[in-house]
Amino acid sequence: LFPKGERDVLTVRTSIGFGALWLAQRIPDFRTRHPNVGLRIISNVWNENGVEGHCDLDIRYGCGDWPDRDCTQLTRDVLFPVCHPQMIEAGHLKVPADLIHHTLIDVIGYAEGWSDWLKAAGMSFQRKTTMLGVDTTNMAFAMLRPDFGVTLTRRSLAQDRLENGQLAQPFACEVSAKENVYLTLPNTTPIHPDAAAFKCWIVGHA
Repeated sequence: LFPKGERDVLTVRTSIGFGALWLAQRIPDFRTRHPNVGLRIISNVWNENGVEGHCDLDIRYGCGDWPDRDCTQLTRDVLFPVCHPQMIEAGHLKVPADLIHHTLIDVIGYAEGWSDWLKAAGMSFQRKTTMLGVDTTNMAFAMLRPDFGVTLTRRSLAQDRLENGQLAQPFACEVSAKENVYLTLPNTTPIHPDAAAFKCWIVGHA
């Protein structure tokens, strides 16, 4: 009936995109498997606001080169465009060159972007290319309409929505991501049993 004390709660910090688009859908399974583990999930937006706070496990984007952290790689992502399924059904995206007629939504903050994918597809930015920048993948996905928007995304963030038909992948070309998702924790202290349980669970689902 009463919540556990703060020290008894496992705190996991993650990015807004990975938290909402990947982790949230899978957390009910963790709760079913580990009903006695108190859990709190926070987003790293708190860091941006100058509030560091405490977290036991930190899910980060990067290359795994944090010397003070124990890092376990969770994704081996590829990048590719996605759009509203009806855009493909209408025949508006038959070949990559058709992108010139559409707004390319760019999620800022990643090491790779549209220029990398276009190069892999044998293309480059044109003067007529229309770009729109956003700071979260959630917002990019929400903007996609049958007649508007194509965004570059990662397999880990789009897979669930590709499978349920909310998104579509118009082209086969994919680019390996330099940055991936890592589960990290301090390497200076022993891992708590609850943190170990979460680590084992998330690695098994990644």
